This record gives sequence, C-alpha cells and structure tokens, in this order.
Amino acid sequence: MGSYTQGNDTYACSDTGCQISCASPEFGANVCYSMQQNFLDGTSCQGGGKCSNGQCLGSSVGKEISSWIQGNKTLVIGLAAAVGGLIILAILACCWSRYKRRNRIRMRQNLPPPPGWAGPQNYMAPAPVPGMRGANGTAGMSNGWEDGRWKPGAAPPPVWQPSVRYA
Repeated sequence: MGSYTQGNDTYACSDTGCQISCASPEFGANVCYSMQQNFLDGTSCQGGGKCSNGQCLGSSVGKEISSWIQGNKTLVIGLAAAVGGLIILAILACCWSRYKRRNRIRMRQNLPPPPGWAGPQNYMAPAPVPGMRGANGTAGMSNGWEDGRWKPGAAPPPVWQPSVRYA
C-alpha cells in the first residue's frame, strides 16, 4: 500500500472482516481500497473471533461486548463510578429520611397535647336536657354516672357490648 501513497498514513477501513482494506487521506474522503488478500490466520477480528481462511470464526456477542469494554476502559470506569456514586447517594438519602422520620415521631410522642385538647380525663358531657331521665329515673344521674362521667366508688361501669348489625 505504501507504493500507492507518498507517506505512511494508511489505516484499516474496518476491523469487522478478515479481508484487507485500507484508506488514506491521499485517496480522498470516504474512499477505501479493498485488496484481494486476507489477514493471516489467527488475526483478531470482530466479536473476539480469529481469522481463518478469510472467515471470522469464534466470534460472539459476549466477546464483542468485552472487547468494546477493553477498548473504552476510561469511559466504562467513569460511568461505573458515576452510577455507583448515585446509588450510594440514594441509599444515604433514604437512611437520612428514615432517621428524620423517626426523630419526628419521637418528638410528637414527647409533646404535650395541642391546645384545646381536653382528653378523656377532662371530658365534659353536655348538660342534661330537661325532661330526659336516666335509667334510675333521675335527670343526669344513672347507676354511678353523673353528668356523663363515671363517679368512682359507685357501682362498676357497665361492660361494653358490641352492637348487632343486620345487613
């Protein structure tokens, strides 16, 4: 090929097959000359295969991918570092969020009740309506209950029983 050009600036057109093809800036743009010769048997070809009598044998997708990774190590390392860093940041963000959520729950448990919350111990029942009578016939009082509250020392409070619903 050196006899066709004035310099030694020739290069292979493609690395996919086992036939020799060359290009040079002296030939012009997008010009590739194919020789009627094959690479030597055992020369590497596409997909991790080897040339044998002008045919690329033993190539596979897995070998193609591994050869691409070998040829682009810096890109692969950069992408792997970036993706790994993002995964670590996502895990740390989840841990931080969980920590803050637990802290908020603990703070809520230690806070006094909000203003206006009377709680069950301070429950005030509405005043009895005139004309309504309790179970013992007195207005507002019924078997240890006084104004909607259980009065200690009287009979025990009634046991809760579920209501029956028919569908």
